[in-house]
Parts: sequence; structure tokens; C-alpha cells
Amino acid sequence: MAAVANYLRDSEVHEVEKPYRFSGGPDLGFPQSNVDFQPTELSLTDLRTVPQLRPTLETHGFCFIENKSKELPALDHESDSKTYALEMAEVVKKLVGATRLRSANKAHGRANVGTEAHVDTSAFDAWDRMRGMMMPEEQEGVLSGELRARIINLWRPRVNPAEDFPLAVLDPATVDPDKDLVFLDHISQVTVAETMYVRHNPSHRWYWLSNMTPDEAVLFTQYDTHPPTRALNYGVAHCAFRNLAARPGCPPRQSVELRLTVLEPAPYEKAVTVLDPHPPESRKQPWDGRVEFLSPPVKYVPTFTREELALA
Repeated sequence: MAAVANYLRDSEVHEVEKPYRFSGGPDLGFPQSNVDFQPTELSLTDLRTVPQLRPTLETHGFCFIENKSKELPALDHESDSKTYALEMAEVVKKLVGATRLRSANKAHGRANVGTEAHVDTSAFDAWDRMRGMMMPEEQEGVLSGELRARIINLWRPRVNPAEDFPLAVLDPATVDPDKDLVFLDHISQVTVAETMYVRHNPSHRWYWLSNMTPDEAVLFTQYDTHPPTRALNYGVAHCAFRNLAARPGCPPRQSVELRLTVLEPAPYEKAVTVLDPHPPESRKQPWDGRVEFLSPPVKYVPTFTREELALA
């Protein structure tokens, strides 16, 4: 089948400017973005056609599960997502054997479909995303290497099967991180975040589950302090794609995505901490010094209160 998504297009501009996107603010006299994308057909495998292939979070950084949620029917917006987040936290806890989970939920029923191949965070940005949801002793455990910390996303259709613009995940073993992954700054007047976008490589192998229903979900790792293989050092790239085989007039995709920080005892000693310095950036960052933040930039806003965190 034909499936089309967007890869980052190479540009000479990026030799002198770090890639960035600025959104949600006024015209400040510089372009909103210096990146462009090229629609590309994906090398895509439907896991329904190869039932003997069962990717796991430990082997591939992603997995597909069957799960009927009791809270999903009542979920309509991010403001009412807490009960669903707590329900899914228990599902993930049992799946990975974690001792503690924290949530900063993203409900995407009305958000734009993200067709650009990307990873939600870089290794250098992940700590800022995680630490606001941890107790002080948990932060110390992660920094000392005693605790393994992962950012794991859980995505599922919310109402109808995801026929058009479903989600695909990229097998990290087919990625050359030095050539394929590009650091990008996401900037608004309230947030600063570094993500990674993906250049096209014909070796890439993408996976999906055709016609995913609300009783099915995909989990994929975005960061891991103790990755089981080198291929999983950089998280799992993902994107929605245009399904050219979708029926004309099929229902628009509605989905919900939950982002979890997962804590568990470290499986082995790790010599490198989450606070390794970012490589020096010699390129220009046109937004730097020109964006007036409405408050000190924040990376993440936890869904749960601190009292609920103590119980989760």
C-alpha cells in the first residue's frame, strides 16, 4: 500500500542556523521556521500481516497491545483526561514491571495531525521534561543511576478505527543517528523544547497496525536512561501518515496520546548521567534573545497533583 509522510528536507541554511520552529506568538521580525519537509513514501509493514513478529519495548522500543479502556468513552478533552491517565498508568506499570509512573498527558482529539517524522525529545532535553514530575528522592535516584527513567508514549484511536492518518513507528535499528536525526528547537512564548526530526534514509523500516481500534494502543519509547541496545539511545521516531488506501469519506481520525515518565530499578550500572552537557552550538538561533517569554520557559506541566503522584 502507498503511505506518505514528511521527512526533513536538507537545507544549506542549517549549516549556519540551527533548525527551529516558533509558534503561538507575534511577528518578531524573523521567520516562524527555517525548516521544510518533503513528502516521501514510507517503507511500511503492517504487523497484522506478520503475526509472528512481536516487537517489544526492550527489543524495538515500541509495542502494540490490546486494551479496552473503561475511561476512554468519557474522554473528550485534556481537561478531563486525569482518570484515563491514571487508568493507563496502571496498564503500563504492569506491562513493564515499573515501580512508579508519572504523567503529563496530551489529549489530541482536536489537535492537528503530525505528519512529520520526529522524536518528541532529545537526550539533552529529556531531563527537563521528566524532573518536574518526580519527588526529590526520585530525582536523586535517577541522577545516581540507581533508577532507570523512561519517557513512554501511549497512543490510541479515541472513537473510530484509525483508517486515514494512522500512526507509524520507525524501527530504531534501521536509523543511522549521526546522519538521520536532526536536533530542532520548538519555541513559543511559554515553552522551549528540543526535539529531533528525521532525514530520509531508504534503509528505514516503518511499522503500523492497520485499522487500529479504540481497544488497541501502541507504546513507544522517547527516552531511556538505560537503553538495552545502542539503537534505542535516541528514542523511537513516529508520525501520522496519509493512507492512500483509506476509503473516501472515512471518519476523520481522533486520537489520544498519553506521555508517561516510567521509573524502575536500574538493570545495570550506567556511567553517563542525564545531565551530560549539550554539545556546543556554534550556529545562529534566530529566536534567541528576541522571544519575550510570558513567564520563565517551562518544559512540562504535570497532569497529577503532588498528592496523587505519591499514590500513583
